[in-house]
Amino acid sequence: MNKLTKTDLQLCVSRIPKDIQSIMKEHGLYLGGGFIRSTIAHEKVNDIDLFGSSKEALNLAALSLSVQRSGRLHKTDNAITVLSKVRTPAQLITRWMYDDPEKLCNDFDFTVCQAVVWFDCTNKIWSSCASDGFYPDLAAHRLVYTFPKREEAAGGSILRVRKFLQRGYNIQAWSLAGDYIVTGKQ
Repeated sequence: MNKLTKTDLQLCVSRIPKDIQSIMKEHGLYLGGGFIRSTIAHEKVNDIDLFGSSKEALNLAALSLSVQRSGRLHKTDNAITVLSKVRTPAQLITRWMYDDPEKLCNDFDFTVCQAVVWFDCTNKIWSSCASDGFYPDLAAHRLVYTFPKREEAAGGSILRVRKFLQRGYNIQAWSLAGDYIVTGKQ
């Protein structure tokens, strides 16, 4: 497991809205995935995905953020989204719970999403982790499926592949089929 470069960590933290930074610190939340990728790649950020160790902490954080933003909450089986007129939507993911940022990082479905930022309350610093494939695959606009060991909706990653293809990413067929060609294993 790697870390984001110091420059990229600083860039990401500087782009996290101050209210989100406060919520992350107060509730011990992790920011992962698309926000980090989009920020580093200079792509449009669609939303901010936050993860936590309990649904209670995520619910409290969502309520607090919606009050701060004078926004509204939209709940699904997977997340609580805080919506407001002029702010980037914040999604507090309730489908999976994490108390370890490296476990969260490893559970993302594509290497270009395998990066996490959090505030280390013990050392009072922002910290990060990223997979070995994060930077090379991001530079190549290459999707590599990671076969996460979490419960996923059928076809969920395939729908995400379509979105990435529209953004100029590429994927080799073997990436979704496994590494059978290289290892002979399925």
